[in-house]
Parts: sequence; structure tokens; C-alpha cells
Amino acid sequence: MIQTLNKFEDKLKEKEQKLETISKLINLENSQEQIKKLLKDENIKSDDVLSEKYQSDLEKLKSKLDKTNEILRQTKNDLQKKEYEYAELQTKLDEETFKLTVASGSLQEETKQIIKEKDEELEKIKNNWRISDIKLQEQIKFLKNKNNELKNQLNEERVKYAASVSQVKERSKKQMEEAVDLIYDEQSQRLDAMANRIRKVQRALKRKTEEADEKEEQLKTHEKLVESQANQTSELQFSQMQSEKKVYELNNVVNQLTEEVNLLENKINNLEVDKKVLEMQLSSAQEKTKQQESYYNSQLQVAKFSAMQELPTKFEKAKEEFQEEFTKFLRDICTKFPEYVDFSSPIDKNSILMMIRKISDKVKVAEKDLDKLADLEKQNREIRVVVGAARSTRTIDAVQEFAANAKLMKQKLENIH
Repeated sequence: MIQTLNKFEDKLKEKEQKLETISKLINLENSQEQIKKLLKDENIKSDDVLSEKYQSDLEKLKSKLDKTNEILRQTKNDLQKKEYEYAELQTKLDEETFKLTVASGSLQEETKQIIKEKDEELEKIKNNWRISDIKLQEQIKFLKNKNNELKNQLNEERVKYAASVSQVKERSKKQMEEAVDLIYDEQSQRLDAMANRIRKVQRALKRKTEEADEKEEQLKTHEKLVESQANQTSELQFSQMQSEKKVYELNNVVNQLTEEVNLLENKINNLEVDKKVLEMQLSSAQEKTKQQESYYNSQLQVAKFSAMQELPTKFEKAKEEFQEEFTKFLRDICTKFPEYVDFSSPIDKNSILMMIRKISDKVKVAEKDLDKLADLEKQNREIRVVVGAARSTRTIDAVQEFAANAKLMKQKLENIH
């Protein structure tokens, strides 16, 4: 279009040069009129002195001058017509230029509106991306904090479990030791009480034995006296009977004490048996304590092993929950930009990075489009200035109308030539 306008301007310059040539011809015509007038005056003055030869040449010159004047008059008339046509064409050109200016203004407004809409769309995309990036960072921070909380809770549970097992173990051991000590103390007290009773019985038995020995010694002495005094009176016989009675009573006492001693010996034997039983029970209790301790240790090892076994599971569960939350967050991001996501493919970090690259590429393309629009706007302004488009006229309409008018003007100029 600009090349066409340049050609049109070149042709206008050519026409102006031709008009300048015509003006020179008009000036020449005026000069010839003056020459003709001078020649006419000279002809009048020298009419008597010129010879017939010069008169013939002068007539020829006048004839040529008349022809030249006729050509000049025709050329002048044609020039006036061309000037009138040129004035009309200039008026139409001014009108077309005004229309192109108006159309250029309209196109400029439309281009500004398009650029504004593109800027708003680009700003919206940038804002959405900034918001999505902020949300992504917040979600990542939240999930990291949650993961750390789960790890801390897991460590706390492990510490609590170890402390609980240790407390149970210590409490069981202490209770077992207290029970054994209590049983041992009770049995020791019983044995001490029985031993005290036995010692008391033994001391009583010793006293009774000493008394019996003393009575027996007295009886022997009395028997000796009885033997030596066999002929004493019945009083002595009575005394002997009393002595026998006492001996009998002493024998009964000795027998009774002997039975008591036997009973005490039986009790001592029973206590010995009980002591052995208690020792066996104590040994059994100690063995049971060792077994329970071994059981608790094994349970502790099992619990520890189970906890270690469950730790990866819990970690995997926490990891799955984190992955689920992260995937949900990624899907939320994808729903914000559905035109950049292939939902038939898995939504993961790579797809999000691909989406971000697509958005970045589109932003770059949009920026390039804005640059192109700016260039087009600049070209549009230049075109509208050249074709003189009106503000309310579209550039394309103004250019088409200008081209049609230029073509028509070209045809008229060609017809002039």
C-alpha cells in the first residue's frame, strides 16, 4: 500500500512538472505576443524601407507565428481544463485523505482496545499464576509442617511406649520383689515365733526335767531313808505313798512334757517342711520373675520390632496422605488452567511443570503479539495519516477507497496524457 502511495506521489510530481512546463509555455506565449507586437510596430515603421524579399520572409514568419499562437491558445485552453481537473482531483484527494485519517483513528482506537484487552488478559494470567504459586507454596509449607508434626508425634509415641514398657517392667519387678519379701518376712516372723515358742517349751521342759531330777533325787534319798527305816510307823508309809503319788504325778508331767516336746518337734519338722516349701516357692517366684522379665523383654522386643515394622507403614501412610493432598492441590491448579492440561494423562509434578511451561510460552507469545500489535498500530497510524482516514472510518475501508480513488485519478491522468 505504501509503495502504491509512493508511486502515486511520483506521478503527482510528474504532473506538477508538466504543469510547470505548461506555465513556461504560457510565459513563452506572452513573450511571443510581445515579439509579435514589436514586429508589428517594426513592420509599420519600416514598411517603406523593407524590400519585397524581407516582406516575403516576414509574411512566412507571421504565418508560423499565427500557427504557434493557435497552438498556444489550444494548449492554454487544455491547461485551464487540466488545472480545473487537477483542482477537482486535489479536492477529492483531500476528502479521501480526511476519510483515511478518520479510518486510521478508528483503527487506532480498535487497536488500543485490542492491546488493552490483551494487556488485561496477560495481567489476569500473571495474577492467576502468582495466586496459584502462592497457594502452592502455602500447601507445600502446610504439608511439610504436617509431615514434621507426624514425625514428632511418632517420636513422642515411641518415647512414651518405651517409658511405659520400662515403667511396667520396673513396676512388675518391684511388685514381685515386694511380694517375695513380704512372703519371706511373714514366714520368717512365723519361724521366729515358732522358734521362740520352742525355746520357751525347751526352757520349761528343762526346768521340769531339773525339777523331776531333783524330785527323783529326793525320792532316791527318801527311798534310802525308807529302806533304812523300814520299820518306821505308818506315818512314814503314808509319806511314802504321798511320795509315790508325787512321783506318779511327776511322771505324768514328764509324759505330758514329752508329748508337748514331740508336738513341738512335729511342728518344727512341719516348719522345716514349710520353710523348704517357702524356699521352693521363693525359687519358683524368682524363676517366674525371671520368666516374666524375659517375657516382658521379649514383649518389649516384639513391640519394638512391631513399632519398627509399623514405622515404614505409618510413614508410607503419611506419605500417601501428603501425596494425596499434593495431587489434590495440583488438580486444583489444573482446574484453574484447563486449556493447558491433558486430563487423560496423570497429574503430577512433571505435568504441572509442563503446564507452567505452556503458560510461560503463551505469555511470551502474547508479549510478542503485543509487540506485533504495537508495530501494526504504528503502521496503521502511518497508513491512516497517508490515506487521510476519518476517525469513524475503518482503516481497511479508507485504504480501499483511497486505492480506488488513486486508480481513478491515475486513469484520468493517463487520459490527460
